[in-house]
Amino acid sequence: MDLFSSLLLAAVFIILMIVLRRAFGRLAARVFQISEERAQVMVWLGLCAVLLVFFVAEGRLEWSLLVGLAALYGLYRARKVFRKERVYS
Repeated sequence: MDLFSSLLLAAVFIILMIVLRRAFGRLAARVFQISEERAQVMVWLGLCAVLLVFFVAEGRLEWSLLVGLAALYGLYRARKVFRKERVYS
């Protein structure tokens, strides 16, 4: 797979994760009666965990690194969201 195809596939992958985060985040917020932002962060980290385990098991290092970076972004957002909620409560 050449570089352009890999970058295109990575972009589609990230867009799909963002769409899933928003859709399942709204659902989780309603079900568990928590803020939508907090639910989206939890869904994002859950998706990253599942995908990271899958890609490591398959031996795909480049995808594992991409998901690892997405997980770090999720941890950064979680820190921001939980800190904001602690200040407002």
